[in-house]
Amino acid sequence: MAIEISNAIHAMAVVSTDNANPIFVGQGNVGFAPFGNGPNFSERLGVGRYRLHMLAPISIVTPTPIAGRGEGMIIAEALANAIAPSLSFLAAPASRVVVSVAGVSDILVEALTSTGAAFAGSTNYTEVVEDVTILPGAFTDLLTVPITFAPNGSGRLEVLATASAQASLSGSRVEFQLTLDGTPMGPGASNGASFTVDADDGKGSIAIAKRVLGVGSGSHTVKLRWRVVNIESSASILVSTGFEHASLRVSEESIVQGEVNDNVAFQVLVLRFPQQSTVG
Repeated sequence: MAIEISNAIHAMAVVSTDNANPIFVGQGNVGFAPFGNGPNFSERLGVGRYRLHMLAPISIVTPTPIAGRGEGMIIAEALANAIAPSLSFLAAPASRVVVSVAGVSDILVEALTSTGAAFAGSTNYTEVVEDVTILPGAFTDLLTVPITFAPNGSGRLEVLATASAQASLSGSRVEFQLTLDGTPMGPGASNGASFTVDADDGKGSIAIAKRVLGVGSGSHTVKLRWRVVNIESSASILVSTGFEHASLRVSEESIVQGEVNDNVAFQVLVLRFPQQSTVG
C-alpha cells in the first residue's frame, strides 16, 4: 500500500497592461479565463483593479462548514518595473498587490504603487462653550485653532466651520469669515458666509468648507471671525440659554501610502492543497 500526495497548480498568470488594456504575458496563463466582458471572462474593473475568473471553481476561504472547504491558497506579487527594469532598483517606487476572493471562481486584484511614507495629518478642533454677543463693528475673533504642519506632511489644509446665531433687529446681516495666519481664505471674496435675519425668529446658520494647498511646514493659526451689520443691532450665539452653536475643525490632509496604478505588472498563483489518496 502506498500513500500519494499531490499539490496541483490550480491557476497561474502573469498580468500586465497595454494602453490600459490588461493582457496575459507570454504563455503565463493557466486556469484563468481570457480578458473580456462579462462574468465568464477576466476583467479590468478600473485603474489598477482586476477580476481574474478561474475556469474551475475552488474554495479558498477559511475552511468552515458555512464559509467553504478551504481547498487552496493564493500567492501574488508585483513584478519589477516593466518599463525600465535595469533602473528599477534606483528610482522606481515600491509596488505591491492586494488580493481577495469573490465566490469560488473569481480573484480580485488591486495593484498599488507607493507614494512615499504614509503620513497622518494633525487635527485640531474648538467650539463655543459660553454665550457670546457682539455689537456692530469690524470683524472680531470668534474661534481660534492652532495647527502645526510637519516637514514631511501633505501641505494640504482642510477647514470646516459651522455656526448658528441670532441678531436683535430684523434685517440685520451676520457675517462670518475664515482666516489663515491673518489672511482671509479666498479666493477673492469667497472666504466667508452670511445670513440676514427676518422678523419671525431673528436667527440663521452658516457652514464654510475650505481646502488650501501648499501650506508650509511649521505653526499656523486658523480663525473663524464674525460681525453684525446694522448700527443698532447686536448678534449672539447662545449655547447655554439658547439653542445655537459655533465650531471650527482644522486638519492637515493625510498621505496614503499607496495609490492604484495600471503600470504594475503582477503574477498570481493559485495552489490546491495536497490531496491524499491510498494506492494499492
